[in-house]
Amino acid sequence: LPDARSFIEHMQEHPDTAVVLLDVVMEDEEAGLRAVKQVREVLCNEVVRILLRTGQPGRAPEKEVIEAYDIDGYLAKAEMTNVRLYSAVRTALKNYHELLNLQKHRDMLWQVSQLMMNMVESEGLEDCLQRFVHSASMLVPSELSVLYFEDPQTSEDAAPYHLFFHGPDDKSDADLHNASAAVVAHFQQREEAFRKGVFRWYQGYVVPFCTRHQTLRGWLYTERASITPLELQILTLLASQTGLVTELLTTNASLASRA
Repeated sequence: LPDARSFIEHMQEHPDTAVVLLDVVMEDEEAGLRAVKQVREVLCNEVVRILLRTGQPGRAPEKEVIEAYDIDGYLAKAEMTNVRLYSAVRTALKNYHELLNLQKHRDMLWQVSQLMMNMVESEGLEDCLQRFVHSASMLVPSELSVLYFEDPQTSEDAAPYHLFFHGPDDKSDADLHNASAAVVAHFQQREEAFRKGVFRWYQGYVVPFCTRHQTLRGWLYTERASITPLELQILTLLASQTGLVTELLTTNASLASRA
């Protein structure tokens, strides 16, 4: 890019740029440094990695520049070999992806905290469980999400468990219900699964959860060919917190019925 203004315009249009090689001297001797400040402070882009290049190190001393500006590298053109350039760009790319992962962790944890606050405000057990399966589907999209939840308080003439499901909009409720029922039928033959953590099963993954007193138990099935460690952690955390909320709701409902 010919000047700092063009660089700023590029960053506005492409905020997902990973690494930038930026000259200190552009239209004037400090245009590059001002551009760095604008990217960080005006555009609020803290993720892009910036490697500063200079042909006159004395005008922008390395120590002062590194302390005053958020940059990932300082490259004097006279000392820049192919190997050093490759090493600097490769390291900057690695740092960029690590920052993206940290940002994704932070965003997903914030979403979980907001979802849990909504669950606490649920109108009852079924409302809470419905919110849970929708939340799980939002955080970890899948072809089919099935929530199975046993309730020992269920009357004899009612179903012994609650079943909720969520899937793509192009599938009918009947198709999703039939697919969910098939998952339940397979899973009911594996009672030992409740003693496990998250595991690969059938065409996806299962996250079992129990409450503190083991009185309520259930599992979430998400139909995915693969799942990331972060997504597994999020689903496990969501299931654990939901177990606590459902236990509280069930206890409150039991106390209210006796009053």
